[in-house]
Amino acid sequence: MFVSDVNIQPNRTGLPGIASLESIVGALLTFGLVAAVAGIAISAIAWAIGSHSGNPHVAGKGKSGVLVALAAAFLIGGARQEPPRGVRSVSAGCHQPRRQGDAGFTAAPPRGRGGDAVGVRSPRAVPE
Repeated sequence: MFVSDVNIQPNRTGLPGIASLESIVGALLTFGLVAAVAGIAISAIAWAIGSHSGNPHVAGKGKSGVLVALAAAFLIGGARQEPPRGVRSVSAGCHQPRRQGDAGFTAAPPRGRGGDAVGVRSPRAVPE
């Protein structure tokens, strides 16, 4: 048995209540994103107040709060349940190399001198 023989695919119907769990996780992601954006706003206000009042401690904490909340917003926003359109998931076999005969396989022809393909005529040289 080789590693390439293993074909594991996600099963969305294997556990009872998986639809409810997906709904709960989606709600938590939404809540987390709203909290991260609120954290950005609150930290930016603290940063501005600290800078304006000449308090470097508050300004530094506000600056680090903005960076942490921004990183959290990016991480939460990047946590998608489904891959974007046109992207195949690993379970669909994108880790397997394409073989000749597969749809979309294009083999590069061997190159000769001058960058032209060996034995291939250009479209202009083909007689009509």
